[in-house]
Amino acid sequence: MRLENKTLAEISEYLTNQNYHRAYGVGKIKHKLFEMNVKRLSEMFKDTFYAGVMQYGQGKHIANLVEVYDYVPLVTVEEFLSVNKLSDITKVFKSKIRGTRLGATKADFLRGKIICGHCNQVMSSGLTSKDTKDGKKWYYNYRCDTKSCTPIKQKSGRAVHQNVRASVVLDFVYAFLEKHSFASKEVYSHYVAEMKKVSKEKKKELDSLLRSLQAQKRNADNRIKDIKNLILEEKESEFRTIFKKDLLVKDKELKEIEGKIVKTKQALKANETAVYKYSEFVELFQQLPDVLRKTKTMQGKDEIVSKIFLNFTLKDKKVASYQLNKPFKDFMDKGFVLYGRGREN
Repeated sequence: MRLENKTLAEISEYLTNQNYHRAYGVGKIKHKLFEMNVKRLSEMFKDTFYAGVMQYGQGKHIANLVEVYDYVPLVTVEEFLSVNKLSDITKVFKSKIRGTRLGATKADFLRGKIICGHCNQVMSSGLTSKDTKDGKKWYYNYRCDTKSCTPIKQKSGRAVHQNVRASVVLDFVYAFLEKHSFASKEVYSHYVAEMKKVSKEKKKELDSLLRSLQAQKRNADNRIKDIKNLILEEKESEFRTIFKKDLLVKDKELKEIEGKIVKTKQALKANETAVYKYSEFVELFQQLPDVLRKTKTMQGKDEIVSKIFLNFTLKDKKVASYQLNKPFKDFMDKGFVLYGRGREN
């Protein structure tokens, strides 16, 4: 349809009218009704994967999937260029690189975890800019692109779909963590049990690594000894020069191995005391809201928030509801969460 010069809006409307479904799951695949809105269509049509071309290696390399795999592209490169009004497919990759330089990594904060409370569809996310007296300022927003979603009437009288800044979600998270503390004795017991399992597995990995490094060190020591003997025994200066170069290489390798051994032993020592004491555990959760506030990157904030929260539902520019990840959900359900100084009911 795009090749027939149909607009994204027209294609979206067609798919909606056809009750477009999307496959979910592995094995027992289920098909659920899915709204292919303009935003999703735009991203799909700009994805070179469907033309059999993929960028990899941090954008340094481009692969022709047709040559590498038994892959049949949905469109030809020529059709892809025609749809996107481009003369060269590399321009697509250049635009992606520019986006990354502008801070596209910031645009991954809770991606796919924000739901519109008006239509129950996942909201899209991205950066928007605003010119200020101090220069351009960037904001992270969530926007509902679902065409059938109920528009919200603005003060100006214009009706638009829900658009909410990420700061609304962050403020909710800060308040939640200040009000709810996962520092109860029950949660700590769960933490200790889990950490003992993790520590045991970590020790096995480190012990194995240490044995391997020590074997490498023995081999390197023996090789260095052999090279030194060859240098002493060799009468030809040309060969002695070659052996001396080999010796320098092996000496360097040995130092690297010894450095790794030291670090591995340090890791083993640290692993012995990896489990926090209860007082340290309590302090950790008490400081969590401040730690989250002081985390400068959206990626860093995402790593913290995503461990605790599964998703958020936004409605009327507020967090209407939320779901916790396990085991935090279980802690809440069992009443193992502290409220202020006392136990939450």
